[in-house]
Amino acid sequence: MRKIYFLFVAMFATMAVNAQTNLDFETWSGTPLTATGWTPLGAQDSMFQASGILAISGTYSMGVKNVYKDDVGGNDSLAGSWVYQDMSVVPDSVKLNARPAMLGTDTARVMVYTWNGVNPVQVFLIEMHAGNTTPGSVYTLTYDLTSATTFDAISVDIYSSKSPNNYNSTVIVDDVQIFEPSGVGFDEQGLTAINVYPNPATTEVNFNLGNNDVDYIKVLDLSGRIVDNIVVNSSVETLSTVKYQNGVYFYQVINNNEVVKTDKFVVSK
Repeated sequence: MRKIYFLFVAMFATMAVNAQTNLDFETWSGTPLTATGWTPLGAQDSMFQASGILAISGTYSMGVKNVYKDDVGGNDSLAGSWVYQDMSVVPDSVKLNARPAMLGTDTARVMVYTWNGVNPVQVFLIEMHAGNTTPGSVYTLTYDLTSATTFDAISVDIYSSKSPNNYNSTVIVDDVQIFEPSGVGFDEQGLTAINVYPNPATTEVNFNLGNNDVDYIKVLDLSGRIVDNIVVNSSVETLSTVKYQNGVYFYQVINNNEVVKTDKFVVSK
C-alpha cells in the first residue's frame, strides 16, 4: 500500500496545471499510441484505441487490458493496467460509460479519487467482474461527490483488474462527464433543457438555453484553451463554426460567475 500511495503522490505533481481533456477519447497520439490527456500509471501499463464495433460511441473509445510485466526476478507475470487523468475541478458528480469483458476472477476497478493538495482524500470506486456484468453490455457508472470530504481536484482512474487472471480481460470506457455545481435557481429540469444543435455542427451551432438565466457561454478546445466567449442576449444563441477546425469542443454555461453546466459539441465539415 505504501508503494501505491507514493505513486499517487507522484501522479498528482502536475495536476494543478492540467484541465480535463479528451473525455470522449477522440484524439490519440504518440508511440505507443495513447489517448491525449490520459496517462499510464507505470511504464508497463497501457491503453489501446478501441474503434469500430468496439467503440462505445463516436469513432474511438479507450480500452485498458491486462498485460505481462517484469517482476522483481525479471520474469513476466500477468498484471492489471492502470490509466488515469488528473483534473483541476471540484464537481458534484462524475459519470462515464464502461463496457467490461471480465474473464475468470478478474475484477476491473473504475475509480474517482478526490485530492486536497498533494494528498489523496477519498476514493469512490465501482468494481466490475463476471458475477455482476455481461460481456458486451455497456454500463453507465455514476459517482456522487456531493457528500465528499473537502477536496480541490480529482483524478479518474481505470484499472483493468485488481486480481489478474486472464490476459484477455478488458474494460473499455467512453463519454466521461464532469458535472460541476449547479447555480442558484437552476433545477435539474432547467439544466436538462440546455442543449446544442446541430451536433455535429458544420457552419454553426445553436445553444438552446430555455428559460434559464445565463450570463455567457464559454467555448474551449480539447487543450482547455478558450476559443470563444458568447454574451447571452436571448434564449437561443448562434455561434459560427466556419473558422473552427474539425474536432470536439466543450462549452460552459455561466451564471453569476459560476459554471452551471458543462457539455460538448463536435465540429465536422
